[in-house]
Amino acid sequence: SKGLGAPVGSVLVGSNSFIEQSKRYRKALGGAMRQSGVIASCCLVALDEIVPKLKHDHANAKYVYQELKGMEIDGLKLYEPA
Repeated sequence: SKGLGAPVGSVLVGSNSFIEQSKRYRKALGGAMRQSGVIASCCLVALDEIVPKLKHDHANAKYVYQELKGMEIDGLKLYEPA
């Protein structure tokens, strides 16, 4: 959620019956949230404006990886971005 600009939370996707069942579990576990529409609006902005930019972020991550890998720093363990 933070990388997409949303202040909190997650997005749940599924069939209507799955969503209804999930709502019951959430409520049973104390997860009801007030004013969730305000927070959900951040998700809509992220889907429209941030997701299309993720390719650029991934390219930057690969660039940083390649640069660090080329430095051959002793003891530094890197994981190649997918």
